[in-house]
Amino acid sequence: MHERFTNRPTWRAKRANMMGVIWKFCLRYLVLAFLLGSTAQFVLVTAAVADPYEWCAQFNISGGTNCGFVTYEQCRAAISGLGGICQPNPYYTGPENQPTQRDRRYPDR
Repeated sequence: MHERFTNRPTWRAKRANMMGVIWKFCLRYLVLAFLLGSTAQFVLVTAAVADPYEWCAQFNISGGTNCGFVTYEQCRAAISGLGGICQPNPYYTGPENQPTQRDRRYPDR
């Protein structure tokens, strides 16, 4: 009579196996969430760094703002006939700082 029950796992073994499966599942998704979060943070930080548009237009009619103008003249043309003001973009980063190239000076031979 005892032979048929010897191959069946006990309830404790079943519970331990199920807890292992649950922990693996939770750990897998926790690692995935961490990787996605750190990737999203990197993408958002690098995207917010550069803003090449120097001028913003604030429209009187809609109250909206458009900061997509490189020159003051472009901004004035956009608000022409609609009413509004042009002002400097507070998030303008300016031209990229690139080192100037120096002329190589070769000594006279």
